[in-house]
Amino acid sequence: MNPLIYKVLQVKINTETNATVQEKELIEAMQETYETCQFSTIPYFRHNTLSSAFTLKYYRSGNCIAMSMAVQQLLKKKYNISSFLIPASIPKWIHREGFLDISHVALCVPDKKGYYIIDTAFYFLQPLYISMGDLNKRKSGTSKNINTSLKETVHYTGRQLSHDKILNAFQYIPEDTVVCTVHFDHTPSDTWNYYIIEVLNPDDSIGRVFLHIRQDNFITVTDKFCDIVLYIKQNRQFKDDIIVKYKNKELFNGLLGSIGNSLLSYLNKQFNLFMPYGLINALM
Repeated sequence: MNPLIYKVLQVKINTETNATVQEKELIEAMQETYETCQFSTIPYFRHNTLSSAFTLKYYRSGNCIAMSMAVQQLLKKKYNISSFLIPASIPKWIHREGFLDISHVALCVPDKKGYYIIDTAFYFLQPLYISMGDLNKRKSGTSKNINTSLKETVHYTGRQLSHDKILNAFQYIPEDTVVCTVHFDHTPSDTWNYYIIEVLNPDDSIGRVFLHIRQDNFITVTDKFCDIVLYIKQNRQFKDDIIVKYKNKELFNGLLGSIGNSLLSYLNKQFNLFMPYGLINALM
């Protein structure tokens, strides 16, 4: 693995809060994000950029960083709710060789008594909430398995670090940071953590590694209920072979140049928001 892809994670304590937060508004923002911002690597590779702000602005898509930023912008614009990006680990079944301990980003919405955690890249159906008054209390939430369209239960608890947590040569979390530990109901031993501390350089320290290791070109388009509408994958960047699925039904699997004009025209028209220059331009 090229050591130059790893950069030091920069974090800071964020003390801002919101006087009142209504979970209903958070859920509305999450649903709007699922419908109007999609998980994709395409714009990063197409423009040779790490900037999730760029991919969100021009393609309404991106990785977990862009999706977290999309919710963040909606919450501020529509409800004047402040939030900040936070670093996270991931479950073992997603982990790939070369990923560091922290390889994911979510959004934190603070209120006077605790923290809401929004993870749109994991398709949570509502935010998790940890209260400083009962951090250790076991709670449950729901996410959507977009491959099966089934809801899945997650369980979580909070705690506060009693000492600095040195994860590796590039990542550490300071003492007293609040941590939310989560696992799916069916895999209780496969946990991951959300750290309630602001990440200052997510693209450089987290997105960079993700894009260097996961080099397949893809986009997953969902509706507001986290049901898949469109999935396009190119196993090798800028190579001709692609797979196109519409509502989990395979429509095309082959050379990009062989895709029918009618299908190409439909995709370009229906999903112009996420591929503004067309499918061919995005993948070649």
